[in-house]
Amino acid sequence: MFVVSIKSSKIKIILFFVFIAIVSVCALLIFLGNKSSSAVADDSISLRADTDEKRVAFLSQFGWDFDIDPVEVKEIMIPYEFDDVYNEYNALQKRQSFDLENYKGEIVKKWSYNINNFPGYENKRDYVRANLLIYNGNVIAADITVLGEKAKVYEIEFPKDVKNDTKT
Repeated sequence: MFVVSIKSSKIKIILFFVFIAIVSVCALLIFLGNKSSSAVADDSISLRADTDEKRVAFLSQFGWDFDIDPVEVKEIMIPYEFDDVYNEYNALQKRQSFDLENYKGEIVKKWSYNINNFPGYENKRDYVRANLLIYNGNVIAADITVLGEKAKVYEIEFPKDVKNDTKT
């Protein structure tokens, strides 16, 4: 049998247990914070997007019919300070379990694809785009944008109940 004896003060013992309690609470908050009802948070959804095939696979997971050749590919910088537009956009991303706060000041790649099956725009080319923001080969933000007079940004999930007010 092996016995270890450690000489310690009561304060050190109390601090040790306080430390353990704080670490436990933080771990619990991180675990609960990763739970979400969004399909993007689902473990079966792949966020890898470092190749054409993986970007196509990412969008396909949500039921979109789209042109596999991107309409636009460009680099953008996530601003260090968010204005109202970026705060609103990031709020949409947070509902999908993304958060651009972690990428402030980073250069990311934006890939845009024409969507062919958005409700109300099935026969209108170039009116609806899927946008993917990619950093280090992973999707860090995604949206569906309706362009034109009635412009609006939607979550990446295929809409279940879009009002048909999008006709132009």
